[in-house]
Amino acid sequence: MKKKPNPRIKRLFIFLLIVASPIAIMAQVITTNANVAFNRPGAASSIQTDKIIKNAFDGNAATRYSSLYSDSEWVSVDLGQPFLVSQVVLIWERAYGKDFDILFSRDGSFTDLNKDSVQIRNNVLGSDSIAGTNSIKMKSNTIARYVRMQGVQRATVFGYSLYEFQVAGSVSSSALLPATLTGFTASGQSSGTLLEWTTTTENNTAGFSVERSNDGTSFSAIGWVDGINNGSVVSHYSYIDKQVLIGRNYYRLKVFDLSGKAGSTPAVAISTADNNSLKIYPIPVKDHLSIEYKGTAGTNMSVFLTSTSGHTVYTNSFTARGSQQTIVINRTSDMVAGIYFITIGSTGKKQYTEQIILE
Repeated sequence: MKKKPNPRIKRLFIFLLIVASPIAIMAQVITTNANVAFNRPGAASSIQTDKIIKNAFDGNAATRYSSLYSDSEWVSVDLGQPFLVSQVVLIWERAYGKDFDILFSRDGSFTDLNKDSVQIRNNVLGSDSIAGTNSIKMKSNTIARYVRMQGVQRATVFGYSLYEFQVAGSVSSSALLPATLTGFTASGQSSGTLLEWTTTTENNTAGFSVERSNDGTSFSAIGWVDGINNGSVVSHYSYIDKQVLIGRNYYRLKVFDLSGKAGSTPAVAISTADNNSLKIYPIPVKDHLSIEYKGTAGTNMSVFLTSTSGHTVYTNSFTARGSQQTIVINRTSDMVAGIYFITIGSTGKKQYTEQIILE
């Protein structure tokens, strides 16, 4: 059964779809030349025993990452969103890189920003436990979400060993960005959510970071689309989100120019097809709450009922049968009158959260 849409969200969604006036994209200050790789997730071609990847990004000079004993090893970091990258700092153990490249990417492929790569050759450091530090300046206007140290030749018979891999990045502030949008829409497709937008003017636009949220407040980058930069010529863009969340999804664009300035569009909201197979009633709740759910057979699901203070008053697990099934939550003494959040999540990252009222 279809869940009755929130009329306020529906009105907002319709407004954003049909608005004809250009969207003025306001910039937001995020960071200024901070180490944006700190505690970010990393990846590597290989790992030596306990010298794990996260050691290179933990800010601790006493821990280190090390690869296996091969020249073509690499280690990279996901910064979580695009940044204007000004410098990469590598603090090496005695097993350092003689020849290596610093590669950048906006989509994780490391083939999209070859022009911005930096090559280090005939690197000479010491032989102590901390061999030395490479502070590597980037080319101007290097905007990337992913940064990789790609080994070419080792300085020793050992692998590549790093105490710290730091990335200095920033997003600058600005009043208005040089891109004018006349529309930003979201529509359901068999392959996911199709996002489309149009620009009427672009000058020095690096591209668009596509961001998603399940609450309309906390957004995460899920993709990147390069800017066409056709000046005053109309340009059309699209992006498909193939890993939509259960329930309502919010999307927005963060637009970057070539100097690293960034600003966000208003968000658009859309409910996924999975939301049509879930119904929660009655609202408001008196003595019990019923949840009707139809999910993929064999999927392990969890249900949580949480108060606005963060106290969980109910939790349960079940396995989806592939057909409609009903979960009944009987009210207990812990469920005092007030506002609560009912959350249904799978063993993957999909989840659905709805606000309910207990009388």
